[in-house]
Amino acid sequence: MSKNIASDNLTLEPWFFSLLDKSGFNKNLIKVGLPKIYQSVIKEGCDNISSDDLHLMLDLLANTHDNKHVGLTLAENTTMELLGDFGFLLEHCSSIKDFLLTAEKYFPLLYKAANVKLTIDKHKASFIYTDCIPTKHSLVHDNEWTLGFFVLEISARSPSNWTPLKTFFSHKKPKNIKKLQTVFGENILFEQAGNGFEVSLDVLEQPYNLSNSVYMASYKVIADKLMDDLIMKECLESIVRIQIIKNISQQKPSLRSIAQELHMSESTLKRKLKKLNLSFSTLKEEVMIFLAKNLLSDSDMAINQIALLVGYSEHSSFTRAFFRLNEKNPSEFRQMNKT
Repeated sequence: MSKNIASDNLTLEPWFFSLLDKSGFNKNLIKVGLPKIYQSVIKEGCDNISSDDLHLMLDLLANTHDNKHVGLTLAENTTMELLGDFGFLLEHCSSIKDFLLTAEKYFPLLYKAANVKLTIDKHKASFIYTDCIPTKHSLVHDNEWTLGFFVLEISARSPSNWTPLKTFFSHKKPKNIKKLQTVFGENILFEQAGNGFEVSLDVLEQPYNLSNSVYMASYKVIADKLMDDLIMKECLESIVRIQIIKNISQQKPSLRSIAQELHMSESTLKRKLKKLNLSFSTLKEEVMIFLAKNLLSDSDMAINQIALLVGYSEHSSFTRAFFRLNEKNPSEFRQMNKT
């Protein structure tokens, strides 16, 4: 992590590479095989890793170590100490609910290209992980790593043999899921519209850390300021993309709704995007088509169903937008990119 407000100690090596060492992976394979990405992580920090670069590194590790579950291996070795500011905030949560809500709020401190979200209804709670920046690479390892980390943290504070009510992935079912079942339990679904897991409401009330830090409130004030800095600076585009995806699952995203989420006026958000040579309508369309491309590649869902799921009310408008951005219609794209 490039920014550390929890400690004055200088970290000479990005936490991601320290995690690779801890997990038994050879980081020199990345240094040799992906030198530009390696230097970028050294220079820019882990929170600025792009989706493409992260997935390239994870794919390289999977192929060179003959490990089909690199993500789970990383999840099993990820510690709060390694996660810096984000880990410090999580470690001092009082309950599982507080833990998951804190993760949702401060996830950009860890990784700007994705988000997590907790939703609660009358019967259960769902925790969703969403990759927000378009990538042409497999999401399997990243999904297993992120969801695996949170499930393992909850499991460590729950009765023995606890697993989620249900876990769901957007990718196809692998030939062998025994390793996945040791972490996520028996009820695992594949080729779903998103990636996440469900827990019962009583799990949310379980204690997480009863020795909550006395200065946690002050620390969160500083963390909130850092989040404000992130929004106002280089990652406004990523933050807006994140909010668009969050809104798609609940309502039709609009400039007004996103501006409200970011605590600014519509005109202010519009002006800030214009300074970056961006427009809200363009970002919204790119996000909707990005989600559609993932579903076309990783599932057998009907195309008209995908169109509705990502926010298009008419199949024809979806097809036109898709062709304009990809120079292929959805059917042609699916045939060329089916995994």
